[in-house]
Amino acid sequence: MSNALQSVRDPDGVTSLRLVDPKTDRARRPVALPKITVERLRLAKREQAARRLLIGTAWHDLNFVCDSGDGSPFHPDSFAKASKRLMRLAGIDPRTRLHDCRHAVATMMLEQGVHPAVASAMLGHSSVAFTMDTYQDVLDQMTEQAATALDDAFAAGISASK
Repeated sequence: MSNALQSVRDPDGVTSLRLVDPKTDRARRPVALPKITVERLRLAKREQAARRLLIGTAWHDLNFVCDSGDGSPFHPDSFAKASKRLMRLAGIDPRTRLHDCRHAVATMMLEQGVHPAVASAMLGHSSVAFTMDTYQDVLDQMTEQAATALDDAFAAGISASK
């Protein structure tokens, strides 16, 4: 599905969930996922299929990855609350916002040596320059690591030539 689920308030103050277009064209892109995520999504799909069989015609066939148990949308506020519970269980400060998790993933990619252009593409940033500006502190640390790596390489080369 290439839409986003959003809580929308109408002029009368009534809130409902609606499928909306993503904010940017870059939001419509394939995203490479870690194997552990793919495995968990496959498990969730099997669990969902089992629930679907149990519920039968009451199932809401909307093709959501995360549903409220009957195929209907998982309200974004409920998703955020569930995320907070999982963060607490994982020992992460429960004040952490979901967007902060995105920042953490970006930081981890850069710290693991993922090229900034690749990290930028995975994050859906409009440009590599934006990614590099946003994560400049991480990149500064990486240049220190690069200098240390060069020191180690030069030291190894000098030792080998003796």
